[in-house]
Amino acid sequence: MKQCTVCKKWKDESEFYIRSKYNQTLRSECKKCSNMSSKRWYDSNKDYVKELTDNRRWENGGTPMDKNIECTMYLGVHIAENLWNVILTDSVLMNPANPGYDILFNDNIKIDIKASVLRIDDEYPCWSFNIQYNKIPDFFGLTAFDNRDNLNIQYMWLIPGYKINDKYRIRIYPKKINNWKKYLIISDEELAKLIKEKPLDVLRSKQKLEKIEKILGKYIKETK
Repeated sequence: MKQCTVCKKWKDESEFYIRSKYNQTLRSECKKCSNMSSKRWYDSNKDYVKELTDNRRWENGGTPMDKNIECTMYLGVHIAENLWNVILTDSVLMNPANPGYDILFNDNIKIDIKASVLRIDDEYPCWSFNIQYNKIPDFFGLTAFDNRDNLNIQYMWLIPGYKINDKYRIRIYPKKINNWKKYLIISDEELAKLIKEKPLDVLRSKQKLEKIEKILGKYIKETK
């Protein structure tokens, strides 16, 4: 048991985030208080974060991320994170410097967003996602694109953190796509019908939201 320095309640150590993955020390505040603190700070400093980010970018002679497709963060931050933020109602998109996760959903569920284009790895095509032993998020939202030129969504998965947070990297191969079927939110076949008209309406359809809720519900039951 450990006492939270904010709410002063004694809680199980699983209710605290790991401060360092190397020596496994825990943060002093519990997960709930940490979530609330992060959300309050971001809500109060949105303009400051944007100004700071923009100033650093222009001082270094950079191009805005949303206009630089070659930027390593373009795919994951500008495209994938904003896409998931639209899909998940009642969610808050954290600033890029936020440690460990990108979206706070329903005030208490942390989701780290990852994106990948199809690539050749060990002679086989796959989507590669860097997890980096990250034990902070409750879920990982993975988005698979066809390539950087077209950026067509192939698959989107919502995977409980404990399923993959013991790995540095996971690879998903097209030939073994069914291994991840229960976490699948949407596939290229489903997008093909309306992608040219209103793709976000497809993603936010009742069926998709029900699938997300089902995965979240299963996770909550498994971790109790």
